[in-house]
Amino acid sequence: MSIILFCMAAIIILSTCGWAAAKNSGPRVYASRAKGTVTRNSEPQPGMIVTRRVSSLGYDRVQKTRTDWDGVFRFPELTERYDLTDFLPLPGEVRVDQTIQVENEDGSRSGIWTAHKRDFERNSELGYPIKLLCDLGDGKCREEALAT
Repeated sequence: MSIILFCMAAIIILSTCGWAAAKNSGPRVYASRAKGTVTRNSEPQPGMIVTRRVSSLGYDRVQKTRTDWDGVFRFPELTERYDLTDFLPLPGEVRVDQTIQVENEDGSRSGIWTAHKRDFERNSELGYPIKLLCDLGDGKCREEALAT
């Protein structure tokens, strides 16, 4: 009888703590919103397929979009409300990997940006919103601060 009561008390305590953590922690930001411009020799490249891959332990997402007439692409923020780790006090290190690639006319892909996050905070990839300026002609991609 005492084992049953102990188990029930442990379940109630763990589930209550987890619920409070999930309720108060807000969304986990796996990838912040991103905006970029794709050019080739300084000319905008409309209609290019841009792919963002985001992965973490148990979390894998792929987003695709196309550049507009000005060569601009946008990705929304990727969030989750909570997961099992909010309910259990598990040790561990956060690592979220993301890669942005452009598909060229011949079907090949050019990797234009890679980042690794160590937390679930908004804009923690760079410390500010992501804005990329990528020229496929010279293969260079630079980051700039994006106005919020």
